[in-house]
Amino acid sequence: MNICVTGGLGYIGRHVVESLCQKGHNVTVIDKNSYGKLLPILVERYPDVNIHITDLFHMDLYAFFHEYQIETVIHLASETLIRDAIDPLRNVLELGEHVWSAAALAPSVKRFINMSSAAANDPIIPMEDGSENMNYGLAKHILDYRISKYMDNDT
Repeated sequence: MNICVTGGLGYIGRHVVESLCQKGHNVTVIDKNSYGKLLPILVERYPDVNIHITDLFHMDLYAFFHEYQIETVIHLASETLIRDAIDPLRNVLELGEHVWSAAALAPSVKRFINMSSAAANDPIIPMEDGSENMNYGLAKHILDYRISKYMDNDT
């Protein structure tokens, strides 16, 4: 299966990519490689992984998914640290919607997996009104909701 992992060079993404490779899938990674530490490790262990170092916002993802005949998109990309995002709410929503809307339109994509966050739904995590964590969690919750509504209406 042809699988695209956004944020595939992040801590969670690297583990997802390794697992998919071990299961024999064709894996394509899109990542800004903001921190640069995991790229050499991944390339050494899995030289067949197709890696694109770029910002997702600068890509025509519909064309990309079509060109690589991507069947599953696993969306993990986000700012690693909330404080790195100028506006966490805008960053999470716009990036997520950019990726899943392209996946929804690409004929080859049959499955979309969005990495959410405990901050989106977990009432145990204490958050102050207006805090960065609250905005991040709210953004993840809104994105989850929008994707689920789109999927519910898909015929």
